Amino acid sequence: MKKYIRYSNNKYLVTENNWENVVSKTEFNLSDYSLENDQDNVYKAKLIYEIGKAKSMLILNELQKIRELLEKKGFPSPTSDGFGNAFEVFALSVIHNLDYDECITNHIVLGSNDGKTDAVYWTSNEVYLYQIKLNDLIETDLDIMRSNYGHFINTGDIPGQDVSDLKNFYIKNKLNISGVKKIEVCSVSKNGRNKKNRKPLDIYREYFEFQILPQEKNSLNLELYIPSVNEEDYPERRLNNMAYIKGLEYFFSWVREN
Repeated sequence: MKKYIRYSNNKYLVTENNWENVVSKTEFNLSDYSLENDQDNVYKAKLIYEIGKAKSMLILNELQKIRELLEKKGFPSPTSDGFGNAFEVFALSVIHNLDYDECITNHIVLGSNDGKTDAVYWTSNEVYLYQIKLNDLIETDLDIMRSNYGHFINTGDIPGQDVSDLKNFYIKNKLNISGVKKIEVCSVSKNGRNKKNRKPLDIYREYFEFQILPQEKNSLNLELYIPSVNEEDYPERRLNNMAYIKGLEYFFSWVREN
């Protein structure tokens, strides 16, 4: 089926096979195509265009895993939400090296009455407040996010509407977020101007550069075993080890290029 989406003011993304392949066009006959309304497909099309199909399939697989976890915990995603809820979990997990289940249980503000706060992460001396968007954010929402946190710390309450889920989250985690701590207002968005903003493309890059490569204490790592042998005692195995290393180099180059 031929479909299209508007990517920017003068660019469209089109497909003739349900977004298995994506082509950008500035001019085409609109009458031959129908507008894509499924937000999951809109996200998929943009992702394939921006980072390539191979990487996109890996990201979509992770987001689907997160959707299933959210549903098991009683928070199913709205039909065709464009993976927005799952991306909140994915982004925070990548930034702070968290297991998805741990991220959802401890750090995501679940529910629609979140007082502009999507997630909260803490250390012994810092609290990080997050708004996480696949597209643009409203800059004043970051001020509301900081204000709501300040009200709770100072009074144990948050004034206003649409804050009940955030208040419950803060009550549950009061010991973790209280005390003399530095506050960092952070965001993930395409347009954020604050110094602690990451773009969605930054999140994908960090995932592929760090999270799927072997690292110490990495919750999302890909475990690899490199055979060890004394090459002086077994010179005939030297070529085998070299071939193994070349295989790893090929894998890492594939991640960078696709």
